[in-house]
Amino acid sequence: MLSAGVKLRTPFEMNRRPVDTSSMQAAYVLGVYLGDGYAWRTSSNGHPGFKIGLSTVDREFADAFSLALARMGVHVPPYRRKKYPDRPAAKEAWVVEVCSFNLYHWLTSLDSAAIREVVNRPGRSAIAFLRGVYDSEGSLTVRGNGPDLRMGNADSGTMHLTKELMERLNLHPGLYSYEPRPGRKRMYHVVLSRRVEIRRFLSIVKPSIPRKSSAPGV
Repeated sequence: MLSAGVKLRTPFEMNRRPVDTSSMQAAYVLGVYLGDGYAWRTSSNGHPGFKIGLSTVDREFADAFSLALARMGVHVPPYRRKKYPDRPAAKEAWVVEVCSFNLYHWLTSLDSAAIREVVNRPGRSAIAFLRGVYDSEGSLTVRGNGPDLRMGNADSGTMHLTKELMERLNLHPGLYSYEPRPGRKRMYHVVLSRRVEIRRFLSIVKPSIPRKSSAPGV
């Protein structure tokens, strides 16, 4: 069938579809993957599987991630809902999960130098990457001492790169680290606390999640 030019539509064949890793969408997907996303190798009926996904309580985030994947050429099946029976107060999550041999190997093979090549491409790749990281790891709050926009991750390289890209936008973020509890991973936080810089960051990056896009007094 392949020799006759017939395109197969089995899950295994769709798993091998080519993907566009040169686009701005790829930089967004990379930012999500380094944040809340995941890439797993699995097996089904003797065939290897390569899953890339995201679980989020924000439908808008699921939509943005799904759209970016589709624009890269990845087949995106319908979302599924994830419940937490042992956590009654937890919200149901939207799960976007795709199977892609090529996307899995691209994401998992990137070292720090290759990641920098992706975000330094001409165009808006750096901004797309920041949007992916902020959608995944960001928060915007207003406390008694003023507004606080931050992104936190256990990987220091991701946070140092995030800070560097923000500085290129003429922002002045701080970078802080702390160990939450003994035995837990050290966390790294990139933080903006000046209203004018928070507003500038949000206007440039345009987060996908409404609750992370604005706050009273910002």
